[in-house]
Amino acid sequence: MRKTSSSIFVAVFTIAMALSGCGKSEGGNAASDSASPAQSSAAAEASQAPNKQPIDFVELTWYMPPPTSPEKNMDNVMSEVNKYVKEKINASLTIKFIDWGSYEEKMKVMSAAGDPYDLVFTTNWINKLPLNVAKGAFVPLDDLLRQYGPHIMEKIESKYWPAVTFQGKRFAIPNPTTYASTSSFSFKKELVDKYNFDYKNAHTLKDIEPFLEAVKKGEPGITPLLAMNLATPGMSDLNTQRDSITNFIQYDLKTGEFLTIFDDPVGKELAKTLSDFYKKGYIAKDAATKKDWTLEGKSGKYAVMPSPGAYSEDGSKATSVYGFPCYESLYAKNIVSTASVQSVGTAISKSSKNPERAMMLLDLIYSDKKFFNLLAYGIEGQDYKVVSEQGTDNPTVETNAEVTWAVWHPWIGSLFDQWPSNWNSQTALDKMRRDNDESTISPLLGFNFDPEPVKREISQVQAIVDEITPVLWTGTAADTDKYLQGAKDRAAKAGLDKVVAEVKKQYEAWKIAQG
Repeated sequence: MRKTSSSIFVAVFTIAMALSGCGKSEGGNAASDSASPAQSSAAAEASQAPNKQPIDFVELTWYMPPPTSPEKNMDNVMSEVNKYVKEKINASLTIKFIDWGSYEEKMKVMSAAGDPYDLVFTTNWINKLPLNVAKGAFVPLDDLLRQYGPHIMEKIESKYWPAVTFQGKRFAIPNPTTYASTSSFSFKKELVDKYNFDYKNAHTLKDIEPFLEAVKKGEPGITPLLAMNLATPGMSDLNTQRDSITNFIQYDLKTGEFLTIFDDPVGKELAKTLSDFYKKGYIAKDAATKKDWTLEGKSGKYAVMPSPGAYSEDGSKATSVYGFPCYESLYAKNIVSTASVQSVGTAISKSSKNPERAMMLLDLIYSDKKFFNLLAYGIEGQDYKVVSEQGTDNPTVETNAEVTWAVWHPWIGSLFDQWPSNWNSQTALDKMRRDNDESTISPLLGFNFDPEPVKREISQVQAIVDEITPVLWTGTAADTDKYLQGAKDRAAKAGLDKVVAEVKKQYEAWKIAQG
């Protein structure tokens, strides 16, 4: 999950985030998706003929937030990376890490000034793809993909491209990841064993209450539930189907209605359950003020923690995140939506002086697993060790305790091309791929709401949402109905109805355009 929650209201019903698809390699179903043999051959020649060097040497720059800070082994890793890039496409690569707090503003300023750079991390939640497209900050990729991106086209299924397509043109690579994210309760194993709790059949907040009650009575030094705003576990159920339109408006796939955070019946019921838990002492008194759920979880002072980012049946993901043995039980399996497909992507800047070479680099990442995992894991013996399958195309690796180098795989390419590791086992990777294949695809996939006509109203309502969510999702609202009604009245004055009307207007126009 980490900080990759695509939107605040999405997180009301799913804590996943995010942050990690393609199930089949069918990206070239449509004629417009396919690179011709001549084009594929040209791209291969340009990128795989090191001795001929048919193209001039260029320098490429890639901007993204820092996966870890600081990247202690950056000089050594980038030296190895650039030997490879020079050999394959006669270029060099510089990765520029910008801290999370400054990233979005930095990219806005650079784009507005026309500062030259080549590649950039873009999502629907930071350095937002739709807003950058509206500003003309990114290059349309269709021609570049056909000529220089044959391996990308092979690996990304055609059904996902509409999410990054605007007015018939593609503006980002939707790096295959867990588009259909899963969320799970993370249980401290020793306490589950001690109280003999049937965690495997616990899929809702009410299901885990007997365990919370037992911990409350028997473990005075343990807080039963780690609740923290958007990270609070259990804020969903297996049957909820929602597609996020804005941070506070969702489309209900079952009813075809647009619902707001102020009047969604499922959200109201969840808030009431958490309020009841808070009153019973299952949640920390200062939960609404806490900020870092991973740090809290690692303290070992909680019995049930937030989802580790994706469900693993053997508890391995939670165990790796929290640092002690954990169990997990699935509570949410989400739809594939525009927001989820946009959750991690790569774009080429309008200011790039070498967009063709930038696309060659991306295609090299998609075609060469060794290079891809060098970028992501670093150098063997320095940043990771090989646990098994040494010398093969798919070794199992283990990162060092310090994490001296890391770039999350979906930030640069396909999650499913990563080597299995202590972060994602092969079983977990296979499960995430199946989740994508088997999950419901939203009928709104490809609908990108343009906030510009109501941006002032959105900003005003969002300020209210930001205020109430830490209270709602930690249970600290004494009277949930009264609290939500008061917030809704304020939101109405701030322009909520106008925003909802604009969403419906654009949605109806989009439906007509789809035929």
